[in-house]
This record gives sequence, structure tokens and C-alpha cells, in this order.
Amino acid sequence: MGEVINVGSDEMVSIEELADRILQMTGSKSGKCHVEYEQVYGRAFDDLMVRMPNLEKVKRLIGFQPKYTLEQTLQQVIDYEKTRI
Repeated sequence: MGEVINVGSDEMVSIEELADRILQMTGSKSGKCHVEYEQVYGRAFDDLMVRMPNLEKVKRLIGFQPKYTLEQTLQQVIDYEKTRI
């Protein structure tokens, strides 16, 4: 209780890389727009430049193992959204 537990994938990916993957996987001609933290939050905002997910705690506590890669998950979401259009 009161602890942070990462659940998901331990694959490190930046928002830039994630956007590039989504654009490539969808074949979208959309562009990317870089927005400064201050423009979004209205003040200086401290954040990590790189996140390296660590699943050791959740593996130890409940034996969690990711079933899908990030690529597989993105493809599932893309396929689902295509059916909604």
C-alpha cells in the first residue's frame, strides 16, 4: 500500500520515437508539433527527459510479465480505431 508499481512494458521509448512509430504504422501524413512544457502547463515543469520502465517490483509481487510488445499493442489499437472510422 502506498507504493508506486509500474505495469506495462519495460521497453524504453521516447515520446518522439512513439510518435514516429505511430505515423509509420498508420501511414499517416500528419506532422508532429513540438510544444514547450511552459506553453502547455503555464509554468516551468520538471520532468524526466528519459524514462526507463522497471517491472521488477510487479514481477516480484505478482509474477507479472508483459504479454505484448509495444508494437503489438499499438497495432491492436490502430486496428480497433480503423473499425470505428
